Amino acid sequence: MLRGLILYFIAGVIGSIIGIFGTIAGLIHKDRKKYFVDAAFAEDQNLNVKLRVLLNLTMLKYKGEFADVKFGDNPDHTMSYVIGRNYLDKHLSKFGKFWYWFLYYVDKPAQKYGGHCIVAVNHEERKILKIHNN
Repeated sequence: MLRGLILYFIAGVIGSIIGIFGTIAGLIHKDRKKYFVDAAFAEDQNLNVKLRVLLNLTMLKYKGEFADVKFGDNPDHTMSYVIGRNYLDKHLSKFGKFWYWFLYYVDKPAQKYGGHCIVAVNHEERKILKIHNN
């Protein structure tokens, strides 16, 4: 455990320092929009793992005991996907529903496709179907 904790803090410090330069480079890069969308997606995945204990306790009913998809179970999932999947399965707490609707209203372009979290569910499940069909 101690080794993991030390590596976690080292990665955080290095990531923070280098991240500043990466953000500056992203601002001047010709494909800024894609850079920041990809960075937001990666951060969403990162927080899904880092905050899994807190998110499972606060955003899922019954501390996630009955949820098929939990925060942090799969490091490739985003928080948006887990929120959307649990919204559809009716496993979100009131706090989880707050975040579902917050993301729904913030991401206006996704509203015509069911909202931010539903788009994340559709994206992830299409990816899973492609893997199984190959």
